[in-house]
This record gives sequence, C-alpha cells and structure tokens, in this order.
Amino acid sequence: NHIITYTLDTNGCSISNRQYITIKDTCTLNLFIPNLIIVNDDQKNERFEIKGLPEGSLLDIYNRWGNCVYKNSSYDNSWKADNLEAGVYYYMLDLGKKRIYQGWLQVMK
Repeated sequence: NHIITYTLDTNGCSISNRQYITIKDTCTLNLFIPNLIIVNDDQKNERFEIKGLPEGSLLDIYNRWGNCVYKNSSYDNSWKADNLEAGVYYYMLDLGKKRIYQGWLQVMK
C-alpha cells in the first residue's frame, strides 16, 4: 500500500485538515513466457505467445550476435519468427513500472 497525504482548505495552504488516501496495487501478473516456438504450420506453438501479457508491453528479440531481429512497442502475441532461421534468440520484455523480463527462446522449424 502507498499512502498519499495532502492538505485541504479553501485557500489551499492550511495543514489543519488532513485527508488520507490508500492506493492498492491491484495489478498482479500471472505471466507464462514460453521458451520454444515451432514454425511448421501446424498451428501449435507457432507464435511467441506470452500468457497474461498486459497491453502496451514492449518486446525486443535479439539473435545470438546481439542484433535486434524484432521490435514491437505494443506486443500482441503475434511474432511468429517465420522469417528467421532456427536457433536460439534472446528477448527483453518491458511491462513498464520497472518490470523487465529477459530470457531465451528456441525457434525450431
């Protein structure tokens, strides 16, 4: 919980009337980030689908040499890697509010 304290009066300068507001962080993430996608047109595990992904998530995918091969500032679970070779790639997922996830992803064909 975060408590914000502020003062109110008709002039906006008195500290005699204090009011308290409690703000609860109700955003509990239940993410599942896979580490394997198989690009073979059987409609199973074809995309990098992150379960529990909030809107406005930033996703960068890098190859083993550190070159960015995919970038999306509002990722929607659509990356399929169909234009890339099979191999290991690395992701950086930024969900905002200093929540950054990094890991690897195996692409098979």
